[in-house]
Amino acid sequence: MTKPISIRSSPSLLPLLEKLTTRKISQLLAPDYGDLNDPRPVFNWQQAIRQRAIIYVGLDALSDAEIAAAVGNSMFADLVSVAGHIYKHGVMDGLPQTEENPAISLHCDEFSELMGDEFIPLINKGGGAGVEVTAYTQTLSDIEARIGDRAKADQVVGNFNSRIMMRVRESATAELLTKQLPQVDVLSNSISSGVADSADAQGNIGFPATPRIG
Repeated sequence: MTKPISIRSSPSLLPLLEKLTTRKISQLLAPDYGDLNDPRPVFNWQQAIRQRAIIYVGLDALSDAEIAAAVGNSMFADLVSVAGHIYKHGVMDGLPQTEENPAISLHCDEFSELMGDEFIPLINKGGGAGVEVTAYTQTLSDIEARIGDRAKADQVVGNFNSRIMMRVRESATAELLTKQLPQVDVLSNSISSGVADSADAQGNIGFPATPRIG
């Protein structure tokens, strides 16, 4: 008896599929719609968007990055499909009432752990359906390492309209901002100093002086 071709060609997928189809995670991803004893509500993206609901998804990537990535990618792919439907037919397709498509705000923390090729069309074309993506990550290298291609990483970064940076250690990440800043001519500079009283009553210095270049 031979194994199916799909199993023989992708044996590395078996452990992942086993994780996704067993234990409690299988009950979340594939609930039994006919189980009347299960009080948990079952919803889809279309229903959540129509209701303007707030959905929090904790994928626990620190404990199991493989499962988190698989579930995150599938959710992004599903949302891309829903966004395409909303773009063509509107959010109230099939219902008698009509209204404008609401803004869909998607906040993705540590999104480099979850993203794949499914994420690219979401930020590239999702705006037409009202999808607003705010993504949080550490460095540009995190995105590149996840996707495995520098051109795709640049494509992801290039599709974000605004970038907010905090304390950046990686040069390549900092250059995403500094390379877009125009060069200016500094006509002159001057050195000045300021003096302020100290709040430390026990200290030896009562009025520290601070030089400044302006």
